[in-house]
Amino acid sequence: RIIVFGGTSAAFFFISLAIKKGFEVVLITTPFRLSAKIDKNRTFRNALSKKNITLIEVSGNLSKDLLEPYVDDHTIGISIVTFWIFNNEIIKLFQGNLFNYHGALLPEEKGGGTFTHKILSKFYDGGLNIHRVDLSLDTGPIILEKRFQYPKECKKTIDFEEFKQNLEEELLDDFLSLVISGEQIDFYPQKKNDSFYF
Repeated sequence: RIIVFGGTSAAFFFISLAIKKGFEVVLITTPFRLSAKIDKNRTFRNALSKKNITLIEVSGNLSKDLLEPYVDDHTIGISIVTFWIFNNEIIKLFQGNLFNYHGALLPEEKGGGTFTHKILSKFYDGGLNIHRVDLSLDTGPIILEKRFQYPKECKKTIDFEEFKQNLEEELLDDFLSLVISGEQIDFYPQKKNDSFYF
């Protein structure tokens, strides 16, 4: 079973791929995320209506009690663009199997608003990461990483988003393949000297 937290076009891609690969999927998200568009024609809620998943809408904070019925030794959790910060009880519940997809460089671009900062600074280095969740924001050890250059034609946030979409899908596919392989996952600590938070 995979529990997906959050929601965007990347989350929808990941959910679709996980179902195709035989996973049971539980999505925990907010009304705000469900009402957001994932493409020109569909909201996240509309797109999910044809998917066989367990959907849990949460307006407030997450709790261990809410998650406990869905988490066992064969459960992976992944956060894909969520506003929630996971507390120690929830992190422990997943026994090291709670991950976060971060659509920017780590440790150089922790937090949010990274495209705005790229536009203002004309900084075109790009990166995508999946890391283990710990108690601080975007600080956990990395398991998968892609680094690349955005073209200088990227002027608006949507330009950056569209450019990274295929790379994002490749990374999420690699993550699922790693989970399916059953191989031991290698973790790489982030370099603290390069750390910066937006």
